[in-house]
Amino acid sequence: MTWHPDYVVVESRALLTIPGKHVEKPVVAKLGETTLILLEPDGSPIAHWTLTAVRRINPGSLPAKFAPFGDGKEFVTVDDEFMVQVLDDVQTALRSVPVNPKRSRRWKTLLAAAAAIAVVVSAPEILIRQATALAQKSHRAEIGEMLLAEHVKNSGPPCRSRYGASALERLEKRLFGKNENRLRIVPGGSVEIAALPGDIVVARISLLQDRLGPEVFGGYILREHSRAQATDPLYEYFSIAGVIEAFKFLAFREIDADLVRSSTSDYMERTPDPVDIEDLVSSFERAGISVRSFVQAATESGEEAVDLSRIGPAPPARAVLDDAAWLHLQNICADQSIR
Repeated sequence: MTWHPDYVVVESRALLTIPGKHVEKPVVAKLGETTLILLEPDGSPIAHWTLTAVRRINPGSLPAKFAPFGDGKEFVTVDDEFMVQVLDDVQTALRSVPVNPKRSRRWKTLLAAAAAIAVVVSAPEILIRQATALAQKSHRAEIGEMLLAEHVKNSGPPCRSRYGASALERLEKRLFGKNENRLRIVPGGSVEIAALPGDIVVARISLLQDRLGPEVFGGYILREHSRAQATDPLYEYFSIAGVIEAFKFLAFREIDADLVRSSTSDYMERTPDPVDIEDLVSSFERAGISVRSFVQAATESGEEAVDLSRIGPAPPARAVLDDAAWLHLQNICADQSIR
């Protein structure tokens, strides 16, 4: 693993304080190859503190304060959880690195390795959250499509028919107020419905055929969407793919296609988190769909029961799809074999 400030973005906002000069100014603290770099908000450099000299001057307290040699003549205050954890663990790692001025290249290599290892090992949960937060919409869509491409090797490709595709577009617009081609129906596979990164929801055709009406099917989509709002599917992917994949993504903004393929089965078969009933009801109310019909159908199918007494009176519901569109949607996979 290589460590370089141009590759890995480990930085946070901080506050530089110089007590003797009564200076207190906002800065950006960035972890470099062998230094802690302090930058103006516009990116111009202020100072470089050698990592071996940086000490935390208030161990155990938050926000954390770091100073060169720990003398407190000037210090930065950092409250970003990720940066604090990494700096603490870098210091622990560096204390075990032998420093020999005559072997500066070897020392810098050891220092860089210690820093890189500290980032990966220090707080994997925080690292995964960081990768999730920094991923752009294009990254999410790419990972979601790659997961889907691997999944359909077993489930069959997404179904399309002239009128079925139109009905699916109408359903998506009815549920979310816009059409972004986020709903995919597949003919088979072991997974009934799942949310993927990139706002993709994939559902097996049997979910349309085994449940009563478009309101119930729309309810399953809304529930999966609510679940994705509470627990980011990209976070779930990185949790399954592992902290090294999250680190590599932060370092290079690259996605390992082989790892996505090998992680697909575990991702699709994961046990989803339950959806908070209040969040579920809110999503149904926004869409103007009766949550009671969905809850009753889900309970009858053997899923976890929801106490209907916790659900208030249903608002006036609007039809999800007319009979003709629903029939076309149910037959969207008619020309594809079911696996």
